[in-house]
Amino acid sequence: MKYRQEIPKIPRSVARTFTALLFAILFLVLTPSSADIGLIPGEGDPVAGSGIARIASNVFDMLTEPFSSNPEAHGLDEDLFAVADGSFTAGSPLENLRGILEKKPYIIEHIVEPGDTIWSIMKAYNVDEATIVNANNLANSSKLKVGQKLTFPSVTGLTHTVKKGDTISDIAKTYQVSAQIIEEANELSQSSKIFAGQVLVVPGGKMPRVAKSTGSSSGSSKSATIGIGMVHPVNGGTRVTSYYGTRNGRMHNGIDFGVSTGTDVKAAASGVVTTSGWLGNYGKLVVIDHGQGVKTYYGHNSKLLVSVGDRVAQGQVIANSGNTGRSTGPHLHFEVRVNNKAQNPLNYIKK
Repeated sequence: MKYRQEIPKIPRSVARTFTALLFAILFLVLTPSSADIGLIPGEGDPVAGSGIARIASNVFDMLTEPFSSNPEAHGLDEDLFAVADGSFTAGSPLENLRGILEKKPYIIEHIVEPGDTIWSIMKAYNVDEATIVNANNLANSSKLKVGQKLTFPSVTGLTHTVKKGDTISDIAKTYQVSAQIIEEANELSQSSKIFAGQVLVVPGGKMPRVAKSTGSSSGSSKSATIGIGMVHPVNGGTRVTSYYGTRNGRMHNGIDFGVSTGTDVKAAASGVVTTSGWLGNYGKLVVIDHGQGVKTYYGHNSKLLVSVGDRVAQGQVIANSGNTGRSTGPHLHFEVRVNNKAQNPLNYIKK
């Protein structure tokens, strides 16, 4: 797997100074405690009085002093190391070194190679799956093509390609973040102009919701569902034993798939596990939050394979089906809820 990414450059003056600082520290550490070179008469500590130690100490003081007295003179970008809690003193060596090591958000480009999966890519770049999926409008993250180009930010969030007429304020409102976050992440000022085709990083951005058209409760009319493509939680073509809708005078909020106990149950889409345990009539239940107000429920399992807080990939096995809770036989009860309102699962997956 090959990775391409842009990494902010360290100013040359800082690199030279930092290298010299390391040599000074090595002098201090490696000077033998028994050394008596240049020992000052009457002093009892040979290390403190050694010529080598004194030279190293003087060099160390000389190198660190400019950082405290005039940090701007070394080409450092103060915005790189803003500290929320004020725990670092402005202009101190620690603050400046932190500024060198911490990176601004940037755009990653990855070309899919044989064997790549969304899971391996997200682990390689230390980003979550939703960041990759949303940035590339992937309908099915389990089906990547060799040679496919994926572009996504180095932080959890989104990217936005500027269109004619866009403003920072409009973009911030669309993705539910502050304009300042976008400006800082992309090194823009309030007076900076953005141009069509420019790609901006939007840290913490949320995908805008897409309005759904109304359909019948039986699901005969497909709805224009939100942008989350779901895979079948068991196997496509599995017999449906009970559909979504009114059943025996009561509302059945999901769909039941007739499968034998122990069948692998898969996450219909990527997300975070919010429930994994026994819940009333559901028996052993897993609930996954996919963002955008969308959650999926997997009930009546015999064994749960994930825990609350786990981030799961689309198609990952999360449980084994069973007959727990209020159930008349082995099956999987599957629900899709948007803003806590039950939807017809057949509008999101294929039967």
